[in-house]
Amino acid sequence: MSDTNESKEYKLSRGYSYYLFTLLFLLYLFNYVDRVVVTSLFPFIQKDWGLTDTQCGMLVSVVYWSIVFFYHSRLHSGGPVESQKDHRIMALLWSIATAACASPGAFPS
Repeated sequence: MSDTNESKEYKLSRGYSYYLFTLLFLLYLFNYVDRVVVTSLFPFIQKDWGLTDTQCGMLVSVVYWSIVFFYHSRLHSGGPVESQKDHRIMALLWSIATAACASPGAFPS
């Protein structure tokens, strides 16, 4: 009689393990670079937009809190979108956010 709760062992080849490691490393690297790029552009943003250090701090706070909010909401409210296979909602939100970034108004003081 075989045990139905028997765990299955999956073995990956060494080459495939390195391939997966490389993909995950690149994923985390690009994720980190994407979050850091805003602060590396501060001198150019300050010069072009005439921002103070405080306003640049507010800008990076908005970027980080947006990442936290959208990541958190994706975890909790992404279920209905994923279950309906309706990615058009997320594409629409992304398009609206991109359009809003393309037409900034006066920066609050």
